Amino acid sequence: MTWLDALRHLNPEQIAVVHDPMTPRYQRAGVRLGYLLVHGVFLGHRGHDDLAEDQCVEVAVWAAAPSGVGDGYYACFRLFLDEYGAVEFAVLFAFYDGRDASPGFATAELARTYSLTQGFHDEDQD
Repeated sequence: MTWLDALRHLNPEQIAVVHDPMTPRYQRAGVRLGYLLVHGVFLGHRGHDDLAEDQCVEVAVWAAAPSGVGDGYYACFRLFLDEYGAVEFAVLFAFYDGRDASPGFATAELARTYSLTQGFHDEDQD
């Protein structure tokens, strides 16, 4: 199972959108969370700065704009793992849609290039 598959298998109560303060962009992220999970493509993963890889992994995901025109939705999730390596909880901690001075990416390739500059690796786990 891939990281994105694991994220998709979580219940809605197991995924939080976190930003302090909760800005309009992160409110939009909460509204678009379901769309991201259904239509998102995996861009990459990386470890967390303060937690071991067997405790937490971060993944970048991008979904095309629902209209098919303009910037899509780029999001980063922090996946918290149980003692067996299964995802038990996730936090959406970054969301960009080209609005409110956030970066925007019209294609998965552009989003993947950006994610690589942020330390994500574009291979998924087996």
